[in-house]
Amino acid sequence: MATTRIMPLHTGKGRSVGTAISDILDYVKNPQKTDGGRLITSVGCDSRIADAGFLFSKGQYLSITGRTQENAVIAYHVRQSFRPGEVTPEEANRIGVEFAQRFLKGNNAFIVCTHVDRRHTHNHIIWNSTTLSCDRKFRNFWGSTKAVRNLSDTICVEHQLSIVENPKRHGKSYNKWLGDQAKPGHRELLRAIIDGALEKKPVRADTKEAVALKSSKPGVIITIAREHGSSGKEIGRVVAQRLGIPFYYKEMIALAARESGLNQEFISDIHKNSPDILRDLYLSTRVVQYAVAAQEKIIRKISDNGSCVIVGRAADYVLRNYDNVVRVFIHAPKEYRIGRVMEIYGDSRQEAQRNIHRSDKARAAYYKHISDNRWGDARHYELMVDSSVGIEKTADMLLQYVSQNTNATG
Repeated sequence: MATTRIMPLHTGKGRSVGTAISDILDYVKNPQKTDGGRLITSVGCDSRIADAGFLFSKGQYLSITGRTQENAVIAYHVRQSFRPGEVTPEEANRIGVEFAQRFLKGNNAFIVCTHVDRRHTHNHIIWNSTTLSCDRKFRNFWGSTKAVRNLSDTICVEHQLSIVENPKRHGKSYNKWLGDQAKPGHRELLRAIIDGALEKKPVRADTKEAVALKSSKPGVIITIAREHGSSGKEIGRVVAQRLGIPFYYKEMIALAARESGLNQEFISDIHKNSPDILRDLYLSTRVVQYAVAAQEKIIRKISDNGSCVIVGRAADYVLRNYDNVVRVFIHAPKEYRIGRVMEIYGDSRQEAQRNIHRSDKARAAYYKHISDNRWGDARHYELMVDSSVGIEKTADMLLQYVSQNTNATG
């Protein structure tokens, strides 16, 4: 197996940090090269929004340290190539992960993408230059090429794979290599156009609203996903009041706005800002992924603070690894929902039908983009509730389930 030197990745001329990170990761994550994305493993970040996570950490680093540097190293890249037929793609990916874990010692988020589009299977290993603590950066060091090669060779020998005894030195800049290998397709060009348009919008603004995490007691975390017009928000508020625990809906959005520096209205409307045909592209843009990363961070902070009720924002998926979470999906017959929307928003019947369809479709697309799961699929929730019996009775059913299946007190 041959391993190249560490390649520091810079922003480059004419690119923002976000664009540079996206360009790098979009190439290595190419589904046509990674067997439909199956051969991608990430540690310390979510591979689907790794560029947003990397970018977010840069902002945190600046906030914590106050240090900035023009055209600083934004990430590092190592390539591993295996002799044809010697290793399966899955094993190659595991070896790449093992290398990154041993070399970085848990300090930096990384992603390993195994490419199978050529005769030889090879890994692209990218790690964030900013540490997970966001207060330091990985520093390339004298002799790093030899250190990388020695560790990689050691792991290969442990896995009974061949190594290159006398590797030849060769040099080629990453930008030239990327330019030779990856010409932007129509999708990438369209994403760039959307990015440019979003960056011209006044999406950044100070969040002056006084909002803070609410103190709470240990216990249950209730997440509520809901169909438009099913009264899920109102039901969640009643449940929180009866349990005596914090309720988060607009408050969560305000906290995410303050965390990210983005406009609160922009974050609130993430899932409905784009026409259907462009929604997937819109959700994959840098500024939206940055907002999503901030939002998910706030959801975890809220949950780390104790018992609460959280409405919307795919919180059930964000907290998938948390214990003592009750994931609820609230639905209702179409006629009931039409009536509720007409009553609350003053819509005509036709407007209510149109808005229900549009809102549900947008929420489903957002959830699919975040989780790769189907919104409203009963397999992902502990409780599916029909709210057409009324707000109070639905809250009663939810509270009964919580009292019988969790350690909640109230």
